[in-house]
Amino acid sequence: MKLPRISTDQRVALLYAAFGGLWIALSDRILATLARDVAALTIMQTYKGWAFVVISAALIYSLLRRDLALRNRAENTLRASERAYQTLANISPVGIFRADPDGATTYVNPMWSEITGLLQDKALGDGWLAAVHPDDQEKLRRDWQESTAQQKPSFSDYRFVRSDGTMAWVMGQATPEIAADGQITGYVGTITDITERKQHEEAVRRRAEEFAALYEVGRETTAQTDLPRLLETITQQSARLLKASDATIYLYDAAKDELELAAANVYALPRGSRFPVSQGISGAVIRERQAKIVDDYRTWSSRRPELQHVDLRAVALVPLIHREEIIGALAVAEIGNDRKYTAADTRLLELLASQAASAIQNARLRAELETYNRELEARVAQRTEELSDALLQAQDADRLKSVFLATMSHELRTPLNSIIGFSGILLQGLAGPLNAEQSKQLGMVRDSARHLLALINDVLDISKIEAGQLRVERAPFAMRSVIESAVRAVSPLAQKKGLVLHQVIAAEVGDISSDRRRVEQILLNLLSNAIKFTEQGGVRLECRVQGKWLDTSVSDSGMGIRPEDLGRLFEPFHQLETGLNRRHEGTGLGLAICKNLMRLLGGEIHVESEWGEGSVFTFMLPLDA
Repeated sequence: MKLPRISTDQRVALLYAAFGGLWIALSDRILATLARDVAALTIMQTYKGWAFVVISAALIYSLLRRDLALRNRAENTLRASERAYQTLANISPVGIFRADPDGATTYVNPMWSEITGLLQDKALGDGWLAAVHPDDQEKLRRDWQESTAQQKPSFSDYRFVRSDGTMAWVMGQATPEIAADGQITGYVGTITDITERKQHEEAVRRRAEEFAALYEVGRETTAQTDLPRLLETITQQSARLLKASDATIYLYDAAKDELELAAANVYALPRGSRFPVSQGISGAVIRERQAKIVDDYRTWSSRRPELQHVDLRAVALVPLIHREEIIGALAVAEIGNDRKYTAADTRLLELLASQAASAIQNARLRAELETYNRELEARVAQRTEELSDALLQAQDADRLKSVFLATMSHELRTPLNSIIGFSGILLQGLAGPLNAEQSKQLGMVRDSARHLLALINDVLDISKIEAGQLRVERAPFAMRSVIESAVRAVSPLAQKKGLVLHQVIAAEVGDISSDRRRVEQILLNLLSNAIKFTEQGGVRLECRVQGKWLDTSVSDSGMGIRPEDLGRLFEPFHQLETGLNRRHEGTGLGLAICKNLMRLLGGEIHVESEWGEGSVFTFMLPLDA
């Protein structure tokens, strides 16, 4: 069980009462035992009184001396603690204050005065509250009252307005001092300077708002395609973001070295007004390509005469630059109101100008593109009309060509067939005997007629192919018989030149489904060309089955084909020899006809050749078309 704590005077009184009571109770008994008579008892009673005084005085002195020593030590400790507290408070990096139970300040340390700008004598009592920003006083009172009611520390951020007009943000806290009886005896608290942090937070908040606003401006200007409306939108948004009375856009005409007033909110001059670049703030911005700020336009030396009646005050201008090309200037101004534009305002205006310059150039390009598209559409429509007329003319020409070819086919083939037929009759001697010279001449006539008829047939074939009018027929036939027939047809030509004509047909070669007449035409073309361009050696024809394909090749030991001619070999009218001195006749249509026929038959043809080593032409036909 814990004994109750008693004070020093109570301890002295209790000890004195206990000692006195014991002295009275015991001393008389002791004297009665020792004394022999009344005289001795009287003397001893006197000594007893003095002994009581001395002993009680010694006891009281001992008690008081011990208590005073303890109190002195406590007071010394308290004074040392107060000195240490004072030292810590003087060197503390935070402001420290004390207040009485009513909240009146009783002490502030030097840092508190440094942070708030208030001297100590001005801060005591309620003096400090007058320096608190008016907007923060009510909240601070509520926080203090809540702390008092709940007997808990209070925390609050608030501002002090210094005598020089600057503002200090502080983070304050106050802790109540509570006595043993539960009553608040005072408050101790601190304030920490958070001005820099608040300024940083404010800067971050402002930048976030600026970027959000710039994003909205960018989104709105990007969607705008009409240049005049775009310029008006830019001026409206610029005035809104910078909270300016007016915003203006000047466009630069480099050819005339002039500025044109293109858009404004409340500008006094009409749109389209022009100014020389050598004059005015806007001209200086264009010439120097740098931002300009005039704090009071009324006192500026180079004020425009036409603006004398306008109460222009602060003005800020920045150049509009797109890819190093200056296209104008963007300005904001105050009309009738005093203001000082800051570096932050200029930076924001430059960001707006960057977006505006890109949007203006894009709008110009879109306008130019629309104009070009309209012109292009008109030209396309005109050209389409011309091509339609040309197509009609071409169709008429093609129709006339078809009529002409059909007519010429009939008109040319009829006399040629008569010439060939009559020359054959004469050569057979049916009209009478011929001498050697006559037979020779008639033979030349017949050969020339046959050659001319072949040329006419080639021209007609290539014309039909190009017109898409050539049709092929597919039916089964024996490939071996077609090869043998073609070889027999060209054998006289090979024998005449002393060439060996050899054919190799594999045993598996049988029937094939294709156009017999066209396949035979391809074989005759390739064999005739091989014999024509071979002077010695021979021509070899091979036919074999390769999977689902019938592979037929014609090789010769002729002069071969130059590499530069291989790519154009299958073009119509292309000949390896040109000029009047060429040794071999022909139109150059044979191989072109072969290639197109192979395409119609579902096959393909290619050539391999080395100059001076001969050539190999190979065509492949599907076994089942």
